[in-house]
Amino acid sequence: MFQLIINKLGIFIPTFLAITLLSFSLQEAAPGDPVERILGHNSTSAISEEAYHATAIQLKRDKPFFYGTLSTQAFPDTLYRLVRKDRITALSSKIIAFGNWTLIAAYDRQLMALKNASKGENIQKVLERCAINEHPQQEQTLLKEAAQLASASQKFQTEVADLQTTYQTLSQNSTLWKLYIPKLNWYGIDNQYHHWLCAMLRGDFGISHTTKRSVLATLYFPLKVTLWMSLGAIVGAFLVGTGFGIWLARVRKTGVSYFISNFLFILHALPTFLVATCMVLFLTSGFFIEPVNMIGLAADTVETDEFSTFLYKNGLLLLLPTVCIGYRLMVVVARHLQMSLLDEFKKEYVQTARAKGMREPQIVYYQMLKNAAFPLITLFGQTFPLAVAGSVAVEIIFNIHGMGSAAYNALAEHNYPVIYVIVPLSALVAMTGSLIADVLYRYAHPQKGSNLN
Repeated sequence: MFQLIINKLGIFIPTFLAITLLSFSLQEAAPGDPVERILGHNSTSAISEEAYHATAIQLKRDKPFFYGTLSTQAFPDTLYRLVRKDRITALSSKIIAFGNWTLIAAYDRQLMALKNASKGENIQKVLERCAINEHPQQEQTLLKEAAQLASASQKFQTEVADLQTTYQTLSQNSTLWKLYIPKLNWYGIDNQYHHWLCAMLRGDFGISHTTKRSVLATLYFPLKVTLWMSLGAIVGAFLVGTGFGIWLARVRKTGVSYFISNFLFILHALPTFLVATCMVLFLTSGFFIEPVNMIGLAADTVETDEFSTFLYKNGLLLLLPTVCIGYRLMVVVARHLQMSLLDEFKKEYVQTARAKGMREPQIVYYQMLKNAAFPLITLFGQTFPLAVAGSVAVEIIFNIHGMGSAAYNALAEHNYPVIYVIVPLSALVAMTGSLIADVLYRYAHPQKGSNLN
């Protein structure tokens, strides 16, 4: 058993780290600037440089993204120090176009100096567009526009002409061959991912961009709602599904068995959102029966409620979404157990037990069920992510703020600190379920379970 746990941890730890890196990379891969999203602006022109850089430093944006990067000779290893994502993107596009970082850096310094010197002038807006321009082929057009404005205002004509000359020199002295020579940059542990991972392991998951509260406080109530819905769905599905599976196996090759099996097959084929919509239409709107208030949660439910108080206020309201989440799992449990028991009925030890005079219920419950439980153990381990991930469609249809709707809203609002928690948490719970399933295998059937090592 100890060897099994050690082997599993040897797989889980690197898998968990890979998932945390993948979720942390979402912010870099997504369009837009995370600092701007936090400050609540859509344009950097409305944000002071002091506020921007203060927020960027707080987010560790002035540090490299990872321990090291694989780049080319054309790219410098200090480009991250610019902090501004649009500036980094603009300079990266120029590097790809020309490959000469020395001349690109000289041109950029000259451009930024002129932009700062022309503060308040019409030419400054054009120079700002040059500073964040991601299309080098448009740079000459912007510089010509700047030259026209300088000529009209009789200011900065010499500086703009020098800037045009510098860009012309850059375009004529490209070193594209550097783009094909790889280079490894090593930054050590002082990077964004390392600081975030260490903070997460300490229990500091950051601040939500939308609520301005800690991520743990933001997710506490959705997690509580989803846990009780999912746990109720899982327990109910396994209890009802196990009963159905045993009964279907015992009444095998009868008309009732075929009818119920086909009904369960059709039930499993129905999409969850369709079943949820029908429940809302027929059971809560008064279309079919007297309307019952079973949508949403109690208005006076607060996040500090104890479990007993929360369940008393919302038990009925969580009934229908719990059924929606669990009915397909119930069908899967029933069908798997039925098939396993039908296979066990063909084995010799069942015939021997019958020859000894044992009744069928005794054979099923005391001998066959243990051998047929392997598929249920696998299913049990796979249901763990459901306990924290929730169901987006069900929660939205029933107007319940659980983990599914929280993840959907976080993605829609680019609220990445919340996503940073939901994704690794779901992965951790899934891996824990896999470990528990393997341990149950060992207890249910030591001989077969020993092969898991």
